[in-house]
Amino acid sequence: MSETVTICLPVLNETEVIQEVVTDWLRICDNLPHGSQVLVEDGGSTDGTIAILNNLRLQHSNLKVNFREKPDGFGNAAKRLLSEPETDWVFFTDSDGQYVAEDFWILWEKRDGFDVVRGVKMGRQDPFIRRVTSFFWNKAVSFLFNFPLIDINAAYVLMKRTSLEVALPKVVRLETLVTSELIIRFILANFEIKNTYIQHRKRAAGASRGVPTSKLPLIAFKQLIGLFKIKSDYRVES
Repeated sequence: MSETVTICLPVLNETEVIQEVVTDWLRICDNLPHGSQVLVEDGGSTDGTIAILNNLRLQHSNLKVNFREKPDGFGNAAKRLLSEPETDWVFFTDSDGQYVAEDFWILWEKRDGFDVVRGVKMGRQDPFIRRVTSFFWNKAVSFLFNFPLIDINAAYVLMKRTSLEVALPKVVRLETLVTSELIIRFILANFEIKNTYIQHRKRAAGASRGVPTSKLPLIAFKQLIGLFKIKSDYRVES
């Protein structure tokens, strides 16, 4: 049976790389069953990204682009994207070019018997402060929930839509680290998860469009409070 996929990409001011990134994902989509698509949300880019996306949209029938006038955060963009697909599977990743599109097939080939297949970065190519903050974040999640997971916030995830529909409405506690909360919710719902290593590259141009490096410690502290709220939610639900 053919299984369709929606490839979801949040975008904000990535004019240096967006043409190549979206084109790479369209090539992946071209080799997926009919009905699959690439779904992009531009969060209010001001650097020429919108013009590039509009041009690509006109050339490719399997590319859908949603535009917002103003940014309202990565978390909100991610949740909107993930709530829209009607395909059998939903794939979510970043649009900065640090992930390799071809690694999608590694996840795809391992999906049988699993609800979620997630990529774990091999040789993470990020600034030192981001790697340190990520290390302590993973330790905090492991300590609070006893999860033997690494790189929990990696944005390279393939999910069954039916499983996503169960977990996504509960993703309300981690405003910034949405991928982390989504994985935690999947685990708490006893879904089957497969981890697999993927490549990670340095940014081709510019700084990260995500959380500014200078704000990482403060954001991490706020998200830590969110972790305790998730654990409290689980205790109430149980």
